Amino acid sequence: MLNLILTPVVKALLIINFAAFIISSMVFSDLNTYFSLKYIFASNFYPYQFFTYMFLHEYFGNVFFNMLSLFFIGPILEMYWGSKKFMYFYFIIGIGAGVIYSIIMYAQMYGLNLEIEAYINNPTFENFLNFQNKHLSELTDLNKNFLHEFQQNPTNREAIEQSIRFAYMLFDVKSKSSLMGASGATYGLLMAFGLIFPQREMMIFPFPVPIKAWKFILGIGAFQLFLGFISRSENVAVHFANVSGMLFAFIMIKLWKEKSQEDY
Repeated sequence: MLNLILTPVVKALLIINFAAFIISSMVFSDLNTYFSLKYIFASNFYPYQFFTYMFLHEYFGNVFFNMLSLFFIGPILEMYWGSKKFMYFYFIIGIGAGVIYSIIMYAQMYGLNLEIEAYINNPTFENFLNFQNKHLSELTDLNKNFLHEFQQNPTNREAIEQSIRFAYMLFDVKSKSSLMGASGATYGLLMAFGLIFPQREMMIFPFPVPIKAWKFILGIGAFQLFLGFISRSENVAVHFANVSGMLFAFIMIKLWKEKSQEDY
């Protein structure tokens, strides 16, 4: 059985996250605009967002499941480490996940920019069709008649210019995407729990089937990697940010273990 004592740092994190969600949903909708983690070359990116993004959630399901993990796992780790060390671990993991997200987003935007430049240098219908198919999920506002018109008149200057505008529209949409949520930090907590208490039994909500902690962590990490590889658009960066939270946690736990052995 998991200990359900609500420890000080976990309690504070629960209150802040739910309060931020209520405020952003009902009172001040621009809260997410200012404090979610933006693309690092966006005009509204600020370094403090590497910290603030982890307190914001777009949907109730996001905040509910993140805080559910924190509620069950957090107190055990906080009592094991102490409040100061737990808080340090939580924020380092969250910030680290945000850094990895930013690196992946930069690589994606750099690659997209190269694709757009290559298309501008050779704006044929076939090249635009390949571009459109690759980024179909992002180009949801594409005029359904446009592809047909472009195919019928592939040398028409107006059609070519419109296709280039679509390409730039995609870059603009992706550059405005942002990261919100405590997933990176909570995935890190799950990794820490699995490393420290590998034989503890956990249950996957809503299935009442107990599973060893190390198996649970291995499975959830593999699932996030799988989603990262098959996903399109900014979801790739989000899934890999979750995995990076687990990776940072693994590294920190190993470093702390080695340091404690040296001290001993």
